[in-house]
Amino acid sequence: MAQIIQKAPGKIILFGEHAVVYGKPAIAVPIMQCYTTVTIQPLIHQHNIVQIQAPDIGLNCPLAELEPEHPFALIISMVRQLGKLHHLPAMQIHIHSRLPVAAGLGSGASVSVALAKALCAFFSIPFTDQEISDIAFEAEKQYHGTPSGIDNTVIAFERGIFFQREKPVEWLKIAQPNHILIVNSGEEKSTKGMVERVREQFNHSPQLIQPLLDQIGEIAVQARSALEIGNPPKLGSLMVQNHQLLQALGVSTPGLDRMVQLAMENGALGAKLSGAGGGGNMIILMHSATTAALTQTFAQAGYTRQIQTIIQ
Repeated sequence: MAQIIQKAPGKIILFGEHAVVYGKPAIAVPIMQCYTTVTIQPLIHQHNIVQIQAPDIGLNCPLAELEPEHPFALIISMVRQLGKLHHLPAMQIHIHSRLPVAAGLGSGASVSVALAKALCAFFSIPFTDQEISDIAFEAEKQYHGTPSGIDNTVIAFERGIFFQREKPVEWLKIAQPNHILIVNSGEEKSTKGMVERVREQFNHSPQLIQPLLDQIGEIAVQARSALEIGNPPKLGSLMVQNHQLLQALGVSTPGLDRMVQLAMENGALGAKLSGAGGGGNMIILMHSATTAALTQTFAQAGYTRQIQTIIQ
């Protein structure tokens, strides 16, 4: 067996976070500039040792030391089932991600997809994007409890999607390039914690939370139309509306709110938090001509962790 290297991108949710968990539509796109790399190489003169190295999270141990429900162990087990493998040869698995953890960029799903693809390639197991997505989704349950399925889908297929649970995935048709700046707030958050927080609110006061979720879902539908006909001003306006609804859900923070305000005061078409909230990233829709100025504005305000991308 030869050395194998596989990569998987990150993702951002443009519209629909939280509401997607309750069956409403959401829009997400891959971020190809940031990715996870998994390298697998055989260990010569070793016997059935599977060594896993993930320096980003301080992990360096044999597979045997991981609990069966650990996402890495779970993925390896599912790939073994897919390939009907009776045993694992000695190998070293090295995982490195350029995606920040707990920032709304799909770091967990990116790692899961890259690891599943690398294992399948290493063992010469034929696979489809859907099979990789399904494996990653099982690992996502360990990270997030009740994931929507959006992260593993957009990352496994590497395509922008209009996503709704229990319905076939619909691929986005984007009329023109959209310039996006992703800015890290510096506030760490827990996706699982924020999802559970909304769940508790929903269970306690569904009459208050359901209308907010319905409105977020409707915004996602309108945003799809704006993307497909090429209407950036409308798209930007919908982003601001979406952020206000996420504020009402209680998943924004004063820091994220200030960042949205800063963006809008400096020529952005739209801005909102992206992901579960409670910190992490916010996203800005810009004219291409204002990209440099907005980048500098946020850097001068202390927000130096930025990613520029184009959705097309």
